Formats: sequence, C-alpha cells, structure tokens
Amino acid sequence: MCGSGLVVVGFCVIGFAFVNAVVIEAAAQRPHVTLVSTWRLTADDKGTYLPYFNDLHGRKRLMRHADGVHFSDPGYELLAHVTFSKLVEISPRFAAVASAVADAAVR
Repeated sequence: MCGSGLVVVGFCVIGFAFVNAVVIEAAAQRPHVTLVSTWRLTADDKGTYLPYFNDLHGRKRLMRHADGVHFSDPGYELLAHVTFSKLVEISPRFAAVASAVADAAVR
C-alpha cells in the first residue's frame, strides 16, 4: 500500500496528511499490510513540496506534473522501484521469483 505524497495545493496538504494518518493507523492494525510512504520521497527535509528531486539514476529532474498532484513518468518509475524493493524486502516468496520476473519483463 502506498501512502499519499505531498501535494502543492495548500488545503490539500492538510487533507492528505489526514488521509495518510488514517491509512497509517489502518495499516498498523493489519499484520499483512506494509505501508510504503511516498511523503518523504516528495518533500525536502522540512516537509516542503518538491517538484524536482532525484530520479533512479541520481539526476535531479521534474518528477511532478504541473497540477501538483500527479507524478511524471520518472516520478512514477521511482515510486514503482521503491514499492518493488519493499516487496522484495518483506516477502521471501516474492523475493524468490522477483529477479526472474523482472528480467523477463525487461526482455
């Protein structure tokens, strides 16, 4: 489960913070649910919204669309990588087949 990222529209920050709090609480009560937080990926050290941050190759790029909510393709690629990595970390069964599946998908 991915948490909501930080958005640029001021009133939405409060709304998304509330939604994230509800999701975090719900996830904590379920033993087979792991939360992958996107908030830290999409903000600076002070929690400020960032439209530009490092992609998978360490290059600073525009990772958010102008609407302040949705990600660009490199942004979604980063989120997918973080989520996939978490699955490999927490699931031995998934980890056992992940590299073969990933190799097949790339070919």
